[in-house]
Amino acid sequence: MSESPRDIIWEKIFYTHYYTFFYEQVAIKLIRRWQISHDVSRIIIAITASGTGISGWALWKNSIGVYTWAVIMGAAAVSSIIYAVWDVSAKIKDWTEVKNDCINLRIELEIMRDKMLIDKDFPVETYQSMLVEFKKRYGEIRKRIKQDFFLTKDVNNKAKSIADNNIENYKK
Repeated sequence: MSESPRDIIWEKIFYTHYYTFFYEQVAIKLIRRWQISHDVSRIIIAITASGTGISGWALWKNSIGVYTWAVIMGAAAVSSIIYAVWDVSAKIKDWTEVKNDCINLRIELEIMRDKMLIDKDFPVETYQSMLVEFKKRYGEIRKRIKQDFFLTKDVNNKAKSIADNNIENYKK
């Protein structure tokens, strides 16, 4: 027995919504991690800037102070290089755009789902066309998701857990 076109549309909407929400959560987690990296780098660099570097002279009066200031200066140099090489600001911008696009698509999918709940005899051709457009947008979002230093198994697992919990609400 084959599935009805309406059942297929329901299933496709369900999975598109799930994965859109999943990548929204991935983006949120990566934005947080890159933002922390951004903030820490900026603080370390500010501490060692020329104006505040003079305050380091006070630390040079004892051996622990010299060592401490050397560690801070080394951290600032490494942080500055990493910040530039990874282009942290661009990563925050890219992931924010992915997050926003996922949110917009997710909301539109939820609106479509609500309309389907209200009108059980929804027009298949119209909703099939809408589904195709949603899948294309999802595909465009996926193309923009790049390999990322902070995109770890832990990030994926946390995003999946949130998406799995959310899907329970979606089914109701």
